[in-house]
Amino acid sequence: MVAVGTLLLRYGLYVLVVGAACGWYVYAETADLSRRRRLGWVSVAVLFGIGGLLAFLGLGPERRTANG
Repeated sequence: MVAVGTLLLRYGLYVLVVGAACGWYVYAETADLSRRRRLGWVSVAVLFGIGGLLAFLGLGPERRTANG
């Protein structure tokens, strides 16, 4: 069985990598969009990256099991 900390670390790294890739892609693709639409897409990518950082640091929501 894998420790919860290891799962959080793996999940956090995965989300950080995917978030960074999505952020760069969105930034490149939104160059010709309106300012409002570009801001919306970039904010989604930023929120995704922040969620990944919190998961990586272990500061995400605490999960409780039936045993404890």
